[in-house]
Amino acid sequence: MLYFCWTWSGEIGSLFNDGTSYLVMAQHYASGHTADPVTMAAAFSRFPPLYPLLLAWSGAAFDLHLAHALTTASLLLGLVALYAWMGSTGFSAAQAALFMLVFAALPGSWLAGLLIQSEYLYLLWSLLALALLSAYHGEPGEEWLLVAAIAVAAATLTRTIGITLLPPLLLAALRARRRTALLSMMAALLPVLLWHTLHKTQGDGYGDYLAYSYGHHPWAFLQRQLHDVLFFLRQGFAQNLRQTIQAGLLTDSIGCLCLAAAAWRAARLKPDGIYIAAYAAILLLWPYPGEIPRLLWVVLPVLLVQPILAVAEWRRESPDAALARLLAAAWAAALMCMALPAISDAADRYSAAADSGLPDARDYESWYTTAPAESTLHVGTELFLIEALRHVSDAVPQEDCVIAVRPDWINYYARRRSNQPPRDTVPDPQFVGRLRATGCRYLFAALFVDVNFPIPMHPLQRSGSQFEVLQYMPTPDGVSSQPLSVLGRLR
Repeated sequence: MLYFCWTWSGEIGSLFNDGTSYLVMAQHYASGHTADPVTMAAAFSRFPPLYPLLLAWSGAAFDLHLAHALTTASLLLGLVALYAWMGSTGFSAAQAALFMLVFAALPGSWLAGLLIQSEYLYLLWSLLALALLSAYHGEPGEEWLLVAAIAVAAATLTRTIGITLLPPLLLAALRARRRTALLSMMAALLPVLLWHTLHKTQGDGYGDYLAYSYGHHPWAFLQRQLHDVLFFLRQGFAQNLRQTIQAGLLTDSIGCLCLAAAAWRAARLKPDGIYIAAYAAILLLWPYPGEIPRLLWVVLPVLLVQPILAVAEWRRESPDAALARLLAAAWAAALMCMALPAISDAADRYSAAADSGLPDARDYESWYTTAPAESTLHVGTELFLIEALRHVSDAVPQEDCVIAVRPDWINYYARRRSNQPPRDTVPDPQFVGRLRATGCRYLFAALFVDVNFPIPMHPLQRSGSQFEVLQYMPTPDGVSSQPLSVLGRLR
């Protein structure tokens, strides 16, 4: 009930995540054959469909309160799946309940509740898959393997990184009869293959991102990538445990211990260990390390119990044995001690929101993740930008479209079609021509950088005299000489 109270909101939670994309997809799926042309772009999104389909089928596509409630329900079911997985690996009911409580109390868990995001649903499917694989490992039965395969398919159709569940599934299938193994792999792969065959992504997909990053100098890029990823892994781990990006000796020690235990279990072909190893390989190669905190969070409950499982297995005991129980209690206490200061700070920030002059501040992630002195500016910037986006429709005819770095913003808030601009690397002689080739006469630029568009106000800074200003939104503090956003028309 506390989680539902915390997440009950009519706000997006953050403008700078994928929430608007998921909502536009959900609105498209909910509309069926009468789909608005504005939401048709969602049919070509690179994001997997299961989370937006869940929003659409439940009636939450047009109701943010319901969308948040449904997302939170996914977390609570995910906690039940965590309980089931720990029980299947030998933990007692008390130990599983304790770790459920600890994981729910971590800052990375409750901050995600403010967002429209698919991580909660992915947590449910991934932990359910591991629980079923663990049950099959302990008591082989065809039904365990087949249902685990369905859970793996659901996880991959929720987040593409669910492919990391395929290696432990394949290993389990090798122990089964040939017919059962074939059926289980088909159940895991066929829905995903059908989706990618029938669904045509428009614009950059995940493969395009990898090719763009590694294509020219793959070895040099990989060296930089590994250096950056290790830095962000340390920060992301600390952020999920303590709500601070300052990694220290304690968080580093816990992280290294968890990774060492996971590597040991992977070497012994345990499903959870293999899953973490495959997941870590994806994180090391993924060229956008700034996303690591949220990507790390979904595997965190599995990672945090690895040391207890490793010690119990090394001693050839159950995780419910006396020493393992003692270690689990101490481990849970240490994690909770790290989380409690963040909970206290969040309670203070929640109360302070009433005096911020921003009535919706408490519903935004940046209210809690930035320094108190800066949080009003951060939330105000998001609210101002949302207001500017809602006014785009005042100047842009319904049949027209808008060039924007984030087309999903224009789709969701302005209810207008939108296309991305060319990248800043396009040479000047070709740039304006490519802008016009999008077929859009209007252009929206914001004081915002994206991993693929790292220049603020893109593509305004490249448009020159070809651009006529229609709307201008100043920054909330009124001090910056640069506007927060500009809407204009190409001449």
